Amino acid sequence: MYENKITLAKWSHRFLAWLIDIILVSVVVHLISYVIFGTSILMIGLKNLSFNFDARFFYFIGFGLLDDVVYLFYWAILEKRSGQSIGKMVLKIKTTDLHGQSISFRDSIVQSFGKTFLLPIDVIVGWIFTNKNRQRLFNKISDTIVIKQFSSDEAKLII
Repeated sequence: MYENKITLAKWSHRFLAWLIDIILVSVVVHLISYVIFGTSILMIGLKNLSFNFDARFFYFIGFGLLDDVVYLFYWAILEKRSGQSIGKMVLKIKTTDLHGQSISFRDSIVQSFGKTFLLPIDVIVGWIFTNKNRQRLFNKISDTIVIKQFSSDEAKLII
């Protein structure tokens, strides 16, 4: 019987997937905020120069928290559902458990929390204590890995 080989995703592919997701989600959140509030965090300084410092500070904090909550649930839901965010789909990589299987919602929330709120610490600690699985700190905590996803034809060549 043949067993599928798991190929870990490169750090550069993981970073590019994250960057695609950050850009995509940020654009959507700012467009929605513009439609709802008539402005977005990007336009505060340009559109309303009479905003005092305190108002701008709380506005930035509010949008920062909104962005973070959206990122957390975006990653947690998509990666629980299919193992892939849009960025990961583009780069053909996928989050799985250590055996290449789907992850639980709990594991999805844990690993998403790290890249949403603590990414620099998450990555640096992961790199310092790196292992053969190329895991960030929160990947280790949630027992998840990021793998290269192959088409069925590519998988046949690996087996």
